[in-house]
Amino acid sequence: RKLAWPKLKERYGAQLETLYTELADAQAGELRRLRRTGSDGPALPTVIRAAGALLGTSGVSGTDHFTDLGGDSLSALTFANLLREIFDVEVPVGVIVSPATDLTAVAIFLVMYWGRMFFITAGYHRYFSHRSYKLGRGMQFVMAFGGGMSAQKGALWWASHHRNHHRYSDTELDLHSPQKGFWWSHVGWILCDKNNDWDADGIRDFNKFPELRFLTKHDWIPPWVAGVSCYLIGGWSGLVFGFLGSTVLLWHSTFFINSLAHVMGRRRYATTDTSRNSVFLAFLTLGEGWHNNHHRYAHSARQGFYWWEMDVSYYMLKFLSFFGIVWDLRKVPAHVYAEAAGTQTPIEAALTVDDDV
Repeated sequence: RKLAWPKLKERYGAQLETLYTELADAQAGELRRLRRTGSDGPALPTVIRAAGALLGTSGVSGTDHFTDLGGDSLSALTFANLLREIFDVEVPVGVIVSPATDLTAVAIFLVMYWGRMFFITAGYHRYFSHRSYKLGRGMQFVMAFGGGMSAQKGALWWASHHRNHHRYSDTELDLHSPQKGFWWSHVGWILCDKNNDWDADGIRDFNKFPELRFLTKHDWIPPWVAGVSCYLIGGWSGLVFGFLGSTVLLWHSTFFINSLAHVMGRRRYATTDTSRNSVFLAFLTLGEGWHNNHHRYAHSARQGFYWWEMDVSYYMLKFLSFFGIVWDLRKVPAHVYAEAAGTQTPIEAALTVDDDV
């Protein structure tokens, strides 16, 4: 064989070199397309394409495991970075190479994280807590059910406590102030049984809807529906990693706004609380990281007040408004922009009445 190699290389070397170059160019082209437009399509086909392009493998299916396709820990790290570039979310390398996780579970993880994050940010927060836009009753129920799938209790519970947070921010009456300790402001407050009730008087505008009271009282229904659906689609890996794993990341990312966004970042507005803006948290939460902006004017449908402040939740709401699904998206008042630009002092701005909640 060794003696035949020089002759084979002399005869077929040029064709093989051309073939390898074409394959490499095709692979690089597919990876570029995925980075540019992969997030526009369904998650599972995109994950399958990404695995196939990265490993140079065809005929990949959702039931395949990454390691069965020839992947190792090093290529799994590259795959995790690729998924982060496409979907802006971290997928642990250990999960990718785990024999218990297939590509369908990875896709479920991505869909459950970003989908439920939108229902929390656009639904629980900007709609139920601050009424920053309007919805029909049917879509209102969808937002409440979708937010409930995050296992962060019901819409009325969540919104009533959040309204109190704005009324009493960073005071003794603020339920999750960082002044009570970082861990408490992060997750301790929601795990404490004494906080299971909600203030019905503080959310009378939505408490009048019986379906919302039902979902809040029976807040276990939406996450169970989500969990069972993940199991039916992806089996145990779909449930454990796709649902439970994404729920853990969703919880921490959401509650970073209560904890980290009051101790890390920059302050554009001299608010009476410790809220801060953080581009890192904005990436994790579809735009909620512009927390100081939000505490200055809570009723705005957009929290990234300027074009360079990424706010995906607002972009999606704006897109839905073109079809009449949402309407009357509330804008940032001119005097709030003037205050940020330094053309109006905080005292002058305080004389302008804001209808913040």
